[in-house]
Amino acid sequence: SFEEYNDFMQAIVLKSDYVIVGGDFNIHLETSNSFSSQLLDIMESYGFSQIVNQPTHQLGGTIDLIFDNSNLLDTESLKVHTDVHLSDHYPITCKTKEVIVDHKEARKIKFRSLKSMDRVNFTEELSESIDSYNCSSLTSLEESVTDLHAMVQSLLDEHAPLMEKTISYLPHAPWFDNEYKEQRTLRRKAEKRAKKKDATLDDKILYEQIMQETTKMSTLKKQQYYRNKIDANENDVRAVYNVLNREMDRKQSCPLPETDDMPALAREFNEFFIAKIDKIRKNFDQNLNSQDFVNPSSNLKDGCIMDSFEPTTIEELREIIKRFRYQKLSFRHATN
Repeated sequence: SFEEYNDFMQAIVLKSDYVIVGGDFNIHLETSNSFSSQLLDIMESYGFSQIVNQPTHQLGGTIDLIFDNSNLLDTESLKVHTDVHLSDHYPITCKTKEVIVDHKEARKIKFRSLKSMDRVNFTEELSESIDSYNCSSLTSLEESVTDLHAMVQSLLDEHAPLMEKTISYLPHAPWFDNEYKEQRTLRRKAEKRAKKKDATLDDKILYEQIMQETTKMSTLKKQQYYRNKIDANENDVRAVYNVLNREMDRKQSCPLPETDDMPALAREFNEFFIAKIDKIRKNFDQNLNSQDFVNPSSNLKDGCIMDSFEPTTIEELREIIKRFRYQKLSFRHATN
């Protein structure tokens, strides 16, 4: 169902900054229908855009879709190979852009593979070891407990040895609080009950209700988090954009070409715009006469013609800029 898919997407977007979702959705996007609308609404709510815009099936229809949430894919390189007939679906290829990915913090954890252990054999050996255990030589309860613990641990190391692996630490979203954590725990418990063979209809209905409540809580907490962020900076446009760029992980790139000689780059810009103005002037119709132009003195009450100007100074520019500072706007309405 779309509710389950929405719940799945909600968990996925928390695990990585770069997510690509693709495959045979079997939903025709070339036509407007309830299924395509629901799918697009869900994906757009998580910042995804769909990049396939041509038929992907031999019988027609755009049903094989690719969604990208970080502009990672090079859409110009996307190609639907209509000449390849490995199945009734055409293969789709696309290149990814070169990006710098911030690696998550790596952590080493130790664990035992208890599920793959022979529990019957372990239980038998544990029973034999306990039956034959002799603690008469020990002088205190503490020594007996320590010795028994060492014996059981040695047997456990034999059947399920301690292993180590490195994992990536993925921090939760900032709006992921204890209330939402408890709600997700309830959802997992309800899901396990609903998927059991002896699950009742009430178990399945309860799981659907809790799942919808969890999705709704996630949306509300996310909205409240960003609303508080914007409200805290509502009178400062620059701060609002800084918050948006930081929270959405937008990294602004320098619009200028790479160079080691900034003065030379400035001269190139100057020469470019001078040449541009000269080109515009040359494109003017030379046959235009003076009657086609407005007399600059016609709108002046005192009859003065402004045909010469004195260059301004740095101090004058500073005074002008001070009088026309950025106007502060309220962004409260953006969250209503």
